[in-house]
Amino acid sequence: EFTIELLVFICLSKHLKELYLEKGIAIEYYRKSMADLKYKLDECMLVYGIVGSFVAKWFVGFFNLTRFGIGRLQFEVIPFGANYEKNGIVLAPDTKVVNVHIPRSKEPLTEEACMEAYLGAKEFFKAQVETDPCPFVCDSYLLYPENEKFLPPQTNTYRFFKSFEILSTRRDKDRSNLWRIFDTHEKNTDRLPADTSMRRAFIAHLKKGGKMGEGRGILFI
Repeated sequence: EFTIELLVFICLSKHLKELYLEKGIAIEYYRKSMADLKYKLDECMLVYGIVGSFVAKWFVGFFNLTRFGIGRLQFEVIPFGANYEKNGIVLAPDTKVVNVHIPRSKEPLTEEACMEAYLGAKEFFKAQVETDPCPFVCDSYLLYPENEKFLPPQTNTYRFFKSFEILSTRRDKDRSNLWRIFDTHEKNTDRLPADTSMRRAFIAHLKKGGKMGEGRGILFI
């Protein structure tokens, strides 16, 4: 099933390229967007040992031309869905904002790479997002506030977290996001792989009674 679902989108990618050319969208965005097929293939191999994708529905945003890879990150325009007022900036639930996704590309998540991507997205979506400065929102386990307790300040992950103003959080009571870090659905901390500094930091945090979750953040460029 995972293999077939990935193959469907690989086949559709040829037609998608034609749509990019037809609509005058730079081919560099096509390449960045379609690279996600490879990222998800690699992820499926790590988690299940199968060539394919177990999150094929995720690809739909790329193929309906609403989500695009731009630089190090991926973006799409969505309604903000809440009220926000600070420093003279007012956002309503229907205000268009740019949603940020972090592809698993193995490229460093540096401040410079992120800023380049934000500026590219701001230009790309300027006809859709009228708020200035441009609001970017991100929902991710990387933005959960408890991460600040154990992530080293000099790391790219920590700097990414600190670049956002956290608006809301959700606790991950069943540790459903562990696979994103450890490439396994194992939830016993004694059996989780500890082969990177980030993995070791998360394991130590959990063994001390720390929690995982997701945070929603906003930044303005």
